Amino acid sequence: QSSPYHNVALGAKSPPLLVTTSTRDDRVHPYHARAFVKRLEEAGNCEGLLYYENIEGGHGGAADPKQQAFMMCLYIEFLCKTIGKDYAPFSEQKQATLAA
Repeated sequence: QSSPYHNVALGAKSPPLLVTTSTRDDRVHPYHARAFVKRLEEAGNCEGLLYYENIEGGHGGAADPKQQAFMMCLYIEFLCKTIGKDYAPFSEQKQATLAA
C-alpha cells in the first residue's frame, strides 16, 4: 500500500518526524494528519514525533508572511535538533565574519 498511514508497522522504529497541518486546509482535512500521528503513537513509533496544527492559513499552512516565517523557523529548528545536533547557524565565528 502506498499510504503512509496504512504502512505504519507496530513497534517499528521510525526516524524523527514533524507533521504539520492547518485547521482551515480546504484540500486535505486536518483529520488525516491527526489520524496519522495517533496511529504512530499507538504503534509505539512516537519517539522524535512532533505535531503542529496551525489554526489559520489554508492548504499552504500559513495565512501571512509572519506565519510563513514562523513555519520556516519550525522546520529549521526541527532539522537542527534531529540531523544537525551541532549546527550553530550564527556561531561566534560567523557573527564576527558578518560584522566585518
